[in-house]
Amino acid sequence: MTHEQLQQRLEELEKENAMLRRDFSSLSKGNSVTVPEPFKPLFDIAQQTVNEYFRHLKMDPTKGTIEINDQRYVLVRASSLSKDFLDTIQNLYADRGENEAMAIGKNFLFDIAHVIG
Repeated sequence: MTHEQLQQRLEELEKENAMLRRDFSSLSKGNSVTVPEPFKPLFDIAQQTVNEYFRHLKMDPTKGTIEINDQRYVLVRASSLSKDFLDTIQNLYADRGENEAMAIGKNFLFDIAHVIG
């Protein structure tokens, strides 16, 4: 990369960093879902509760942290806890046959999901 390209990339990353540090409460304005009118009051309360919880979302890419209400969180790709995970378990337990290996993977994934919430 040339010096100019590096400088441009640095500026892009700094802008992205600044955007990620901003207040995330402004991201979700309006209704999250559309529901029949009789259910609207209940969903409005639920939406307000969720919005309040995530109002305290903080991300700091320079430190690699994600926090909500002073609790640290880990960002994980969904496929790493589903398809990729099950593929790996099937490879590790291939000697037990495809069906049993899949059953082991699904049971393990079910247990992990309960532990990590």
